[in-house]
Amino acid sequence: NRMRALCSHEKINKRLAAIADVDSCLPFDHHMDKDELTFKIKREDLVLATLDAVVIGYLRLDYLWSQHPFIAQIYILDAYRGQGIGTLLFCFLKKKLKNEGYTKLYSSSQSNEPMAQRWHLKMGFSLCGSIQGINKDAVDELFFAIAI
Repeated sequence: NRMRALCSHEKINKRLAAIADVDSCLPFDHHMDKDELTFKIKREDLVLATLDAVVIGYLRLDYLWSQHPFIAQIYILDAYRGQGIGTLLFCFLKKKLKNEGYTKLYSSSQSNEPMAQRWHLKMGFSLCGSIQGINKDAVDELFFAIAI
């Protein structure tokens, strides 16, 4: 199975963030302060990819209208981009959400981010809508959904 192959990487540890990780998470997310990250950690909304105990990838989960899981951010350190780390985080999250009874996951990217759009489509997401002009310089936000 192609997705199973994409979702495994022997040396990378995929896990939920712990309170001890809060300082390591700060540089990955400029939208959250330490208290907000601590709250997200307690809710099990942060997924990390680590290599030799160093955080190299970060995924933050939010919920639209407090009920629909939404990937708010994925960030991979530059040196590890293009190596499937984002896919590992996505697969970990998808399994977690499925085990919790969710059946759909949402995400988004700006309309001027073709690489992010390709990643979503490669992962099996489908375009499901947009908000026009919501970002800086009136750039549209494209929304994606996937059954899990």
